Amino acid sequence: MPDHHYSELRLHSADGTPLFAREWRPAGPAKAWVTLSHGTSEHSGRYAHVAKAFNDAGLGLVMADLRGSGQSPGKRGHIERFSQYCDDVKAAIRHTQSHQPAVHFLGGHSLGGLIAASIATENPEGIDGVFLSCAAFQLGFAPAPWKLALSRVLATLWPSLPISNEIDVAQLSRDASVGESQQRDPYNHGKVTPSMFLAFIQAQQQVMQDAPNIELPMLVMHGGADAISACEGSERFFAKLRSDNKVLKIYDGMYHEIFNELGKEQVFSDVLDWMAKVGEQ
Repeated sequence: MPDHHYSELRLHSADGTPLFAREWRPAGPAKAWVTLSHGTSEHSGRYAHVAKAFNDAGLGLVMADLRGSGQSPGKRGHIERFSQYCDDVKAAIRHTQSHQPAVHFLGGHSLGGLIAASIATENPEGIDGVFLSCAAFQLGFAPAPWKLALSRVLATLWPSLPISNEIDVAQLSRDASVGESQQRDPYNHGKVTPSMFLAFIQAQQQVMQDAPNIELPMLVMHGGADAISACEGSERFFAKLRSDNKVLKIYDGMYHEIFNELGKEQVFSDVLDWMAKVGEQ
């Protein structure tokens, strides 16, 4: 008997944009369901091992490829407004919430973590808790002032111009095979547009401003040696949360993709234990 059931879906965002999505069901009745959002220049197909860990624990998982990512249509790495990414994830949430039982979690990695945090500031009904993996609250490097100025100009003159996101795949994980696999992945476009970059920066600022409004249980996780999304960003976000129902986990020495890191078993254990506790509340 298979330990999970896998299916591919077609969802639609609020503006009608079609989205490719995946669903992994556990073999038996699900104890809870999770909607998870991936990071930039990646896709839901990189999370099959996460799905297996969740399925083995009796949890179902749904992931949609964001517009312009993976198998979803759209110009690679491009949006006009950050709310478009949020709407993509909300489409996945709506599908996830069609399942029983009524316990549902929202999670996100990197860019997906920023999206999940942005949605969490709205305290959406039907979400019982939110977990974040190396959320992109703060870049691990400071963009040169001239690049920011140029992005503002290009966002008006040529908003969809594809430029490199400057992510070094060697900084994803201390496991070299992770970066090598990402380098070979045909869906790793490595692009960002001026419009997307400015929307991203504005979203970082807005989420930090709105963080005190979050009432949902939060698990904030980050690699202590993350050079892509600075750990300090998650620490600042966590400090702004007013709710007592919050947990911060910093993993010493880990890089950006903590679910793909050496010692990832501890990360899986922490997030599964946290969801189990929140589900009992």
